[in-house]
Amino acid sequence: MSTKSTGSKASYTRHNVEYKLESLKPATQMGVAKAAKQLGLHES
Repeated sequence: MSTKSTGSKASYTRHNVEYKLESLKPATQMGVAKAAKQLGLHES
């Protein structure tokens, strides 16, 4: 599903396309503002 990448600056997680598409479903189903609020995130 994801791989950890590390470099000299910072580590980050690289997610595959399937994970990214699944994570966007709530935004497309209920709208970005509502999905962001539900997840405790900012809209942008």
